[in-house]
Amino acid sequence: MGLNRIAFSIISLPLIATAAYLGLHIYYKKTAGRPDYFHRISAPTPEVSTLANETQPPISHTLTDIESNLLDTAPGVETTPEAINIPALKKTSLKFKLWGTITGNGVSAYAIIEAAAKREQKLYRAGQTVQNATIKMILRGKVVLDVEGKFEILEIKTKQVDVNAKNRYGVTALIDASYRGQKEQVEWLIIEGADLNARDNQGDTALMNAAIKGHSEIVELLIANGADVDAKDNAGNTALIDASKYARETTSVVLAVLIDNGAEVNENNKYGETALMNAARWGHHDNVAFLMAEGADINAKTKSGETALEFAEYSHHKDVVELLKIHGAEE
Repeated sequence: MGLNRIAFSIISLPLIATAAYLGLHIYYKKTAGRPDYFHRISAPTPEVSTLANETQPPISHTLTDIESNLLDTAPGVETTPEAINIPALKKTSLKFKLWGTITGNGVSAYAIIEAAAKREQKLYRAGQTVQNATIKMILRGKVVLDVEGKFEILEIKTKQVDVNAKNRYGVTALIDASYRGQKEQVEWLIIEGADLNARDNQGDTALMNAAIKGHSEIVELLIANGADVDAKDNAGNTALIDASKYARETTSVVLAVLIDNGAEVNENNKYGETALMNAARWGHHDNVAFLMAEGADINAKTKSGETALEFAEYSHHKDVVELLKIHGAEE
């Protein structure tokens, strides 16, 4: 019985080994064609694919996302950085457009360049040629070219924002930001050269809008940088006349800032209306008191003959009527 078991084991061993071999062979054959998902895809080499025919989104859209994840510490170079004084290089006159660059640790540097003549974007590495120029170095946002033995720089042209652009209502970014009370935006626009006295279709300026909304800090900021306190809209209203129509928490501060900076308290619009008349018409007691204290003419008349007292009476603002009479308003 024991001999039979030994004999059976000796015969079975080759069979088991053969079966194992065949099983492994079949397994590897099936799995050999599977992709290695963990294999890092390397950047393409030399002569490049034409990006214009790619099915991907335009390179100008995707490049920013690529660069945002890379560190600019490994420029693509054919010569060493020390060999070129980059800040001293003049901008190339060649008709190229640099769409972007791809650089970073462990990443081969590439530049996306479009030759104006072909209107075709291609991917280039250091050492390759674009027409009669050789790419010597690829940095973030710029490429150093060797043009007939002279180094020149090709940079990405960022789109310049027109800070004075207007919408269909004639409103500029500064007018809008002033109206909304966005002080930081106003500061940035001033630094960028926004026209402080630009007018919308109704003739309103940024200062007028800030004054109307009671944004006293923006009113001060605009005036300090040159806004015209006596500018008039299409109806002849100044910032002071406009602001007097409202009784916001900060209106009195706005009125004071305007007058302290030279706004004429008795200026009138094309109908002959003054700031005092508007304050009286709308029943703003505090505005009326403040303007009178600043020297407003109580008995001034519009072109049709109305006075501040009459405006207050027509609108049934008894407290304003009494205030005006106390200070000498004529019946």
